[in-house]
Amino acid sequence: MERNGPNGRARANQGSETPQPQPRLTERDARDAFASKDLRDVAWLVLERLYINELDASRASAAATVIRALTALGDAPADEEQQLRIVTLHGLLMNGFQPRDKDEWALAEEVFGPERMDEFRRWKELPPREIG
Repeated sequence: MERNGPNGRARANQGSETPQPQPRLTERDARDAFASKDLRDVAWLVLERLYINELDASRASAAATVIRALTALGDAPADEEQQLRIVTLHGLLMNGFQPRDKDEWALAEEVFGPERMDEFRRWKELPPREIG
């Protein structure tokens, strides 16, 4: 006769052990997820470890809280030097000047995307303006 567990349901037959799920992500995958700071990869890693019983629920809950906090913070700001390059580029473009070199053109494409780049490239074809 089987006895009921604490939740009132019949306990599973003790003789039939269900095999534990095996992790699909390797330890290298875990290190890569953390190194890349990809929150989706980290979240999937936490979920998998919870599923295969390598992580208890309280730690998974703590991880989920940290993931939510990091998500709310948004992307990390660019370094100060990069921010200065972007501000300089905005200043050039606001005053009708094109990017001055290959690096500024690449930065413009990164910041503004390919659709807007067509407009900036068209400026190259315009004759230079005289001031005064």
